[in-house]
Amino acid sequence: MPVLLIGRKRWRCPKSAVNLIHYCLDYGANGIVLLGLWSSYEHVDHLMCSLKYGAFGHKVLHMENAETVQIRLLEESDPPSIAAAFTNMGWNKPETQYRRYLHEQLEGTRTCFVGIIDGQFAGYVTVDWRPTYAAFADLNIPEIQDLNVLTTYRRKGIASRLLDYAETEAARRSGIVGIAVGLHPGYNAAQRLYAKRGYIPDGRGITYRNCFVEEGASVVLDDDLVLHFTKQLPAG
Repeated sequence: MPVLLIGRKRWRCPKSAVNLIHYCLDYGANGIVLLGLWSSYEHVDHLMCSLKYGAFGHKVLHMENAETVQIRLLEESDPPSIAAAFTNMGWNKPETQYRRYLHEQLEGTRTCFVGIIDGQFAGYVTVDWRPTYAAFADLNIPEIQDLNVLTTYRRKGIASRLLDYAETEAARRSGIVGIAVGLHPGYNAAQRLYAKRGYIPDGRGITYRNCFVEEGASVVLDDDLVLHFTKQLPAG
């Protein structure tokens, strides 16, 4: 039985893609492979709704440039390989950090999602159920933390996929999720991403190492100087 392959250019015209899917399935295609889906996600929302809610009784395999993507929970064997991957990238992220995440996941205070592309570690994100930021802790707002994607796998939609899973997990317990973003230029892409996903500042100002910065104060512009955002979530 044939399998329908839809390339990247088709997503620029979703209506044509839908018509093509209908035509090919009518003539015997038993599956659909969507190439380049995540890099042009904003163009295909209504097409994906048709697929998700049963417009076609066929299997749909989502792929990015023919690469398979898996999102799963952090596992016992992951810490060494994750630490090594970031070491190769020149980042200092010790294995002990991921051992701690694994322990907190088992304790129920953190959930860590890992992204795998073609069997290789690509990135991760965590949901902290007991954040130290007082404005979140006081209202039992879970905080998405430590979103990181290896440079090799950036601009493939993996960060958005990880955030999808983190937000869905947070929605099981809360109608609001929080996130903090740094203010130096290294966070420019993250700032844009969070704004596009509907996050808004929590209106409490910026913090440095969990302490609010007073007007006129001098602080170091590093990873610890952050602005906190929140987002309303659908019911989990």
